[in-house]
Amino acid sequence: MYTQDFKNEYIIMGLTQNPHSTKFDNLLGNVSYMIGLINGGVSLKGLYSHSDSYFMQSGEQQYSTTSMKQVSLNIYSSPLNALDIDYTFSYSNNDYQQRGKEKQSSNNVHQKLSMTFIPIEKLNIVVTGNNYYNTLESGSKNTLLIDSDLNYRFSSKWRFRLSAQNLFNQREFSYISYTDMMSYERKYRIRPFSLLLSVITSF
Repeated sequence: MYTQDFKNEYIIMGLTQNPHSTKFDNLLGNVSYMIGLINGGVSLKGLYSHSDSYFMQSGEQQYSTTSMKQVSLNIYSSPLNALDIDYTFSYSNNDYQQRGKEKQSSNNVHQKLSMTFIPIEKLNIVVTGNNYYNTLESGSKNTLLIDSDLNYRFSSKWRFRLSAQNLFNQREFSYISYTDMMSYERKYRIRPFSLLLSVITSF
């Protein structure tokens, strides 16, 4: 664990100087283990962070606390010569509270599964799925994104690739982020379903 203190002076309306300080505490952990039975391994990561902040808002000294807890599990395996599997599960919890106001919390889950099929030596097919579950001020958002790639090697110089992005045509991704002074909801438009055919050569 380590602690950092940051202090500076800034000017409010060009007249009065007021202190702003933030204290950070962080704790990290990581464990990995190889498993011969699945021809792969498992890794587990954990992160905890906490910050205390003093700042000026509307001419008054304010105090807020922000904390984040995150756990990530990754499992990778090659059960067959023609199949590779990579799965990651991540959970995070974020809390933000300003003195005199109600605590705000959000929970986020991200799952990613990638599967690579190699039916013949010259061909491989990769399917990747990402599932996001985010709690928002307005409720919750569950987003599933699926991408796929088909790669075929004609020769040592020529390759063919067909890529499909966002197969389910999801249109929006949302989450909550925090700063020393506030929490706010972010929304992004997602590129719609697309299909791309490529021919690649090397000399």
